[in-house]
Amino acid sequence: MGPIEVGDIRGFQLSRQTRMLYTIRNDKVIVLAFFDVRVKFGNEILNGEYFDLKAKMILFEPQTMLGNEKTDYGLGWYIGVDENGHRIW
Repeated sequence: MGPIEVGDIRGFQLSRQTRMLYTIRNDKVIVLAFFDVRVKFGNEILNGEYFDLKAKMILFEPQTMLGNEKTDYGLGWYIGVDENGHRIW
């Protein structure tokens, strides 16, 4: 955690997952990126090619507890349906 400086780009490592990068031009702060690795991971799961289709299906299937009781959670997130019937996670 702490400040980041590379050339005229500055920033802060806010947590292990989150950083903000900015530059200063004409006495104004211009935010270049507010990056969170969880967003990158989420985009990879939904749109990337690292995980094959079978792995993606497993990630978004409700988990089953002992006794075959289904839960409202996949592997790490809530899985449900909104008021319009669309699947959400």
